[in-house]
Amino acid sequence: MSEQITFDLTPDTPPTFDNFVADTSNRSVVDHLRSPSWGFPVFHLYGRSGVGKTHLGQAWIAAHGNGVEFAKSAEINDMNGFRDRIFLDDAEFRPESVLFCLLNKALNGEIKALLLVSQHPPSKWEIGLSDLRSRLSNIPSAQLNHPGDEALEDIIRNLFEARGRVTSAAVVKYLLEHADRSMSELRRLVVDLEQKARRENKDLTRHFVSTYIRSKTGQSHYPMQ
Repeated sequence: MSEQITFDLTPDTPPTFDNFVADTSNRSVVDHLRSPSWGFPVFHLYGRSGVGKTHLGQAWIAAHGNGVEFAKSAEINDMNGFRDRIFLDDAEFRPESVLFCLLNKALNGEIKALLLVSQHPPSKWEIGLSDLRSRLSNIPSAQLNHPGDEALEDIIRNLFEARGRVTSAAVVKYLLEHADRSMSELRRLVVDLEQKARRENKDLTRHFVSTYIRSKTGQSHYPMQ
């Protein structure tokens, strides 16, 4: 089984608000995160895997400075001396004691801003502490949606351009119709296509793309992991 590599929307540059392609349904979320100050010190962002939540969290930290990111695999052992901003990825799977402490610090003004990110809204989390459940139910929350066709066209072009490829409208249209639409699957597919074209010294034509996708499954759609 071949190794599959996942890249962000712009693999060679850090995530920013400017290189996040937002359609109409997500613009209000991006505008909120761009703001240097919120009316409430905590904000929760949720959505399916691959929609760009981590990208926006990292962009938020980079844009406003004096912050720290706790990625999905990062453990939090010491909650003293935190900076002004904290981005907590995979929040729904963190220890309840950690979440409760961070929320209290934010609400008490010890943390300037706390961004929680998860796949599901707090109402779907398994929470034992009633006080934690109550606090989470009162924080502003927004869902990040999968982008529509227009935004996806830009995303596909950006993914190829980040790898030094310019794609035709026919290739973009074919991928919109036949590729899985999750961001993680699109990234994987673009990397696989570009690497194969580079190894074989071929152009990324519609025929090349369709032949590759059919070779993977015998069908016209690219397989999901």
